[in-house]
Amino acid sequence: MKDKNLYGHNSKNKALVDFIEDKTGRVKITNDIVEKYLVCDVEDRIVDGVKHKNFGSYKEKIIYDSEVVGLRCRINVGGSKTWLFEHKPKKSKSTERFTIGSFPELKVLEARSIAKELKSGIILGKNPKDIINDRTGARTLGAVTEEWVKNVLNKSKKYKKGSKAKTRARIKCWLYLKPNKGRHKNAATLAAITKNFPSLNIQKEKIINITKDQLVAYHDAITERSPSQANRVIDDIQQIFNYAIRKKDIEINICKFAKTERNIIDTRMEKGRPFTKVEHQSLVRASLFIGKKEPRQLVAAMALLTLIGTGRRKDEIMSLRWDQVPDKTTFKELIFLSKDTKNNKAFRVELLPKVSSVIKRMYGYRTKNKSSIRTNYVFPAVRTSKTNYLKNPNKTWNLIVKKAKDYCPTVEYKCIHFLRHTYACLLLQATGDIKLVAKMMNWKTLRVAEIYADYLGQDAAKMGTERLNNFLHVA
Repeated sequence: MKDKNLYGHNSKNKALVDFIEDKTGRVKITNDIVEKYLVCDVEDRIVDGVKHKNFGSYKEKIIYDSEVVGLRCRINVGGSKTWLFEHKPKKSKSTERFTIGSFPELKVLEARSIAKELKSGIILGKNPKDIINDRTGARTLGAVTEEWVKNVLNKSKKYKKGSKAKTRARIKCWLYLKPNKGRHKNAATLAAITKNFPSLNIQKEKIINITKDQLVAYHDAITERSPSQANRVIDDIQQIFNYAIRKKDIEINICKFAKTERNIIDTRMEKGRPFTKVEHQSLVRASLFIGKKEPRQLVAAMALLTLIGTGRRKDEIMSLRWDQVPDKTTFKELIFLSKDTKNNKAFRVELLPKVSSVIKRMYGYRTKNKSSIRTNYVFPAVRTSKTNYLKNPNKTWNLIVKKAKDYCPTVEYKCIHFLRHTYACLLLQATGDIKLVAKMMNWKTLRVAEIYADYLGQDAAKMGTERLNNFLHVA
């Protein structure tokens, strides 16, 4: 007997017999074993329908799974491979055999899942043929997803327009594997899809056959490109599985990932520090300089200057409308309705003098272009765009950061959202009142505001002690 310890999947001398367990005669079946080692022997082959004179009589070759009793995999004389499930009813001398699918269309994990469902169904008195028919007639994940997008996502009031667009883009990229090829930044995404195609290509799988192990591999494949994107895609798939339950395509949702199974994402505040007061001032100067020197960058520079001076989210300022400016004389206030905010919470923003002058300047810019529907927006798109307002000021932001270094050498590039973090930190340093900061930043709870508490520093701690001392000793 050969020493089986010498035979692994990478051995050149291995054969199917080397994977058979001595005690049970079964095999712990894997996709690799079925593909590489479950083959017809030379003497069993038939060429062009004629048995070769040196060939022996054909014998059916079957391997028995050690993980799920009753599951077999058979190779036919032509080389096709089929999954079988065998069951011997009580008080019966004969064994029933059911064909449950073909390899490689049906992988090992899916075959085991069906076999387990058949065993459970038989105990409950169900007809195995009905169970198999339900499985083979099940819809694919792609088909269920298409219906979910049409009937749920597109009609949902829970998600804003931008969130819907991002969700559709994620599904298109990571489920249908069709990223936007027109953008150079997607070269890395295309490379990741090509490298991990077997793990990512699950949209054609019947949703009832998809296993948790497949979804884990799917999540890990996307993680190589973007850990945060992987978490969000899994959230999308979970919603699709919930929809499939309502439509009775499946009975349970296996797409549930615990925190330990998800990627741990560091927040922007953990990765980098916000701009300091001096750096903040240099960014204001740089914005004014770029807006004056580069006429084509004027709108974007003024939009970024508004972001710097209000601490609002980028989308809220980029899509700012003139009906959100109540007083066209003083320009001292902006109104954000519930439909305009991420958390659906309406609020008002009192503007700093410099920001008021920016809005006033853009109002003068508007009067020169009254014929365009883009004049409904404070920061209209200046080039051909899918939206009538400025969408992405990243090019101008790069110019501003570069110019700001001339005023303050410590300025380093950070994403635009850091302007919001910076505003919150400076506000906290100026007031020392975390509740006031939460109100002005329009956060629903103080939990978010507490993230910024450590930016108060030692000076704020001293100020708090002095205030307490004055309060205790007041007459």
